[in-house]
Amino acid sequence: MFIRDLDEADRLRQRESRMLDLPFQSIFEGKEEYRWSVFQDKPAEVMYRLIQGQIIDGELQGVFPFIKTLHENSGSAYAKYMNDAIFKIPTPQLLQKIVTELDELYEIVDKQPGSKTDARGDLYEYIALQAFHSRHKRPVSYPAPYYPHDGRTAGSANGGPDL
Repeated sequence: MFIRDLDEADRLRQRESRMLDLPFQSIFEGKEEYRWSVFQDKPAEVMYRLIQGQIIDGELQGVFPFIKTLHENSGSAYAKYMNDAIFKIPTPQLLQKIVTELDELYEIVDKQPGSKTDARGDLYEYIALQAFHSRHKRPVSYPAPYYPHDGRTAGSANGGPDL
């Protein structure tokens, strides 16, 4: 999810820079294949190797190693959080399924009225909670996301998504 949002934000900054005639350097400069919009349509095995990373010229390169080292400041909260992160998706087929389903979830969220940020925050929270409960073998009991701007909840008769 992070790399998808990073790709989207980078493209937005690029469009804004062009519109304002300002210089722009993409965070993906020289690493265009790390963009969600590029790797999402690759075959499962290719996508898996690209995301997991592989050693090229003595250096680990790939999407996951790239996002682990985005912030060079080793004292930042991001660096501390990502320091111990490991890529744990076991198969290329599962990764492809996750990428496809995340795209479908984003499509649902993007169609929702109101702030995309609020809906995406709900989506992040829901997925994190699912992962936590899965790790601890507990059933998930999470209320449907609530959209304060109109009082709807996900899955309500008013057309909210079923998450």
